[in-house]
Amino acid sequence: MQLTPIELAVTIIGASLIILTLWYLRPRTSWAAPPAASFQEVVVRILPDRFEPATIVFSASTPAKIRFQRMDGSDEWETCVAPDLSIERKLPAGKITTIDVTSDQPGVYPFHSGVIRRDGLIVIQTM
Repeated sequence: MQLTPIELAVTIIGASLIILTLWYLRPRTSWAAPPAASFQEVVVRILPDRFEPATIVFSASTPAKIRFQRMDGSDEWETCVAPDLSIERKLPAGKITTIDVTSDQPGVYPFHSGVIRRDGLIVIQTM
């Protein structure tokens, strides 16, 4: 079947517009590095006899958050204390409590629960 010159022009223009639309809507891959995290975060589960993990490592250059997951109701886990970082927070039973860690000084900072001392470490290092 022969196309008339007008039909041929409409077909070529239509195909060109389809190709242009597909090119414009193509998935774009970025070769740039992913954006840096605005903060570091660690979830610490409070088990009957220990913190899990008991050692938390952060970079000194980025703000950090520790989310304590306390699921039991025993009094021995009622608080979290890190004296060298000026942290003392209540940990309500059945809740997740977020504690901001603000220190640019590299070092090893101990923390513990309130009544019966269950110990852990916050390590802040330069990276």
